[in-house]
Amino acid sequence: MPKRKGAFVYSADQWQAVTQAIPSDDPKLLQAVRRELQQNIITPYLEAMATEEEKSTQTPLDAMRKALAAVDHLPPDTVADFRQHARDIIEAMEDANRRNRGKGRSKRLRGMLYEAILRIWTGMLGQKLARNKPDKGASRTTAPSGPTLRFLQAVLRPVMKNEMPGPWGVVDIIEREHDARTDTVKQVKAFKATQAKLR
Repeated sequence: MPKRKGAFVYSADQWQAVTQAIPSDDPKLLQAVRRELQQNIITPYLEAMATEEEKSTQTPLDAMRKALAAVDHLPPDTVADFRQHARDIIEAMEDANRRNRGKGRSKRLRGMLYEAILRIWTGMLGQKLARNKPDKGASRTTAPSGPTLRFLQAVLRPVMKNEMPGPWGVVDIIEREHDARTDTVKQVKAFKATQAKLR
């Protein structure tokens, strides 16, 4: 994902797809949702992802390349051995870098993006985390549907582009968030019950 200059802005067509997935036609609410998405969620996410990508290319490889360039004054046979060893290390590190790109912090950033967008759905828009999926045991070839799924897809598609999860991936995102919120509610209730016993 290249580093973005300026803020993320939905195109007219992209925003129309988002508004069609929002169960309200209140212009003030729609404008507030758009501002929240563009300024406070998506733009910071894209900036963080761009920074993360830059960091992943500025690795110990840079130091290794500098060391490799600095050995010219050594005896020729030593330089040849060192250069070959350094090239092998650089190649292995570059391979590891390519394999690991998009993992770790990037995954956490995507999780935070999904959570923030779903907070708009349940908070600002007052909706529930729900989706319609085929009956239990049905084939995953039958596409899931539902208002939360449509909203998340409409909001994410312009941001994620070719990294956009499919319908079942979006269902998994919704279910993980639902489970996390359910667990939080249980923990709060357990904490309050413990506090009440201590009084």
